[in-house]
Amino acid sequence: MAKAEANRVGLYYYKESSWAETPSTPVMTELPYTGEALAHKKDTVSSATIRADRNTDTLAEVGAGAEGDVNFELRNSDYLPLIEAALGSLFTTFTFTGAGSTGNLQFTGNDIVGPSGTWNNIVVGQWVKIAGSASGANDGVRKVTAKTATNLTVDGTAFSAQNSQAATVTGKVVRNGTTKMSFLLEKRFLDISKFQYFKGMRVGQMRMNVASKQVITGAFSFMGAEGIPSATTIGNASSTAKSTDQIINATTNIGNVFEGGSALTTGIKSIDFTVNNNLRALDAIANRAAVDINQGSMMIDGTMNAYFEDIALLQKVYSHTASSFSMRLTDAGGKIMIITFPKLYYSKGNPPASGINTDVMIPLKFQAIYDPTTLCQIQVDIL
Repeated sequence: MAKAEANRVGLYYYKESSWAETPSTPVMTELPYTGEALAHKKDTVSSATIRADRNTDTLAEVGAGAEGDVNFELRNSDYLPLIEAALGSLFTTFTFTGAGSTGNLQFTGNDIVGPSGTWNNIVVGQWVKIAGSASGANDGVRKVTAKTATNLTVDGTAFSAQNSQAATVTGKVVRNGTTKMSFLLEKRFLDISKFQYFKGMRVGQMRMNVASKQVITGAFSFMGAEGIPSATTIGNASSTAKSTDQIINATTNIGNVFEGGSALTTGIKSIDFTVNNNLRALDAIANRAAVDINQGSMMIDGTMNAYFEDIALLQKVYSHTASSFSMRLTDAGGKIMIITFPKLYYSKGNPPASGINTDVMIPLKFQAIYDPTTLCQIQVDIL
């Protein structure tokens, strides 16, 4: 009899329309992963009945659930539904292409001028990508700093003046919110044709690790209703394949890093962060599994490990000065992901001399908090 091998295990997901539903043969999507620890969780209570023969009377099952991590190497598009679930909000997509007629897109100063209402679905603080401008003079990625019915104002150097442009402006952004989402996950042991599916899986945590000379890695932690073994797949015979996106590394795939609104010149050895939704299972009488999974307050914390070059960052720790952080990740195919914490505080940070022949580093622990300008704690842009 064949024995299951780890490199023959496929992982698939389906976004539920209602929590812990059992859909009929859903078309599931393959999820690339580097390891997983998804497990059915059974709660038991040993009998306290006293027996004269000293035996234990029974072991009662009193509840069930599901939990575990899925580890990943970051790719641009494969994890977007899980990022939405972690942030509790959906991506908003924007595209406008000028037709090149009189009054169509114009570039002047730091403004892109378009017909009234063009920029209604763009929010101040998000990033946009400009492509197809004359001679490519104004192409690039810019951050939106202000907008009116006709004018979109962006950061950076002034544009090359151009009228009636057929350029395209695109944007895709998500900010943390309150929408609860859940997934049906399935492990497919393809070499032995056995399966295990997990219902009602909400994203409790999203973790990401960015370190020099390494691939960017992370994990999604799930909590759900139950994990059911099966001799047949719960999914459709056909599935959506994972993307062809390349994994993103922290060397050639990182562009600008902004701290406090300015490009950071200080060398960064690593940065890691965790988005924690503080999930809790709602247990109820007469229900083996939880009746739902609720969210608590979002907590975002992390550590930025920087080379100690001057006192600017140390001063922010000492003075409890509010700051911000943003990093741009561009994969080999040119797809861009920008992760932004619009407002944060450094809670700890000291530069120890740890020993001879070592560099002095300053590990800066931070916590992202609500920013009244962008109305969020974290923002993710896809361009």
